[in-house]
Amino acid sequence: MLRFRRLDRRTVRSGPAAISEDSLTRLADIVRQGAIALAWLLAATLVALGAAGVVAGMDTPPAPGIDRTGRTGHGDAQVDAALDPIEADMHALSDSVGALGEQARVILASLSSVKTDQVDTATATGTQLVADIEAR
Repeated sequence: MLRFRRLDRRTVRSGPAAISEDSLTRLADIVRQGAIALAWLLAATLVALGAAGVVAGMDTPPAPGIDRTGRTGHGDAQVDAALDPIEADMHALSDSVGALGEQARVILASLSSVKTDQVDTATATGTQLVADIEAR
């Protein structure tokens, strides 16, 4: 036995009235989506302009009569002049520590081959290097 569902006459549309009703529904959807997109764009623009205002407000103008264009050049030259002797001392200290490491290797190599005279010489040289490093 075959059964048929009843047709709901409200869902069945025919003729030009149905076409214009569908077109109006689609047009209303498009307008609504466009309005939402425009609102989001406006909100993003307002946030961006607000952030730009905060950044511009944080940039302080120079005090009257002060030129900030080359303000670090003179200070950099003074710091470089003060650091040059320190750099030379650090290079000399580095060389002394390297020489102390070399004496330690000589001592280890001499101990493994039982050469006590080289151990004594390297120990004396190393002791002098340690005294120089402590003095610096």
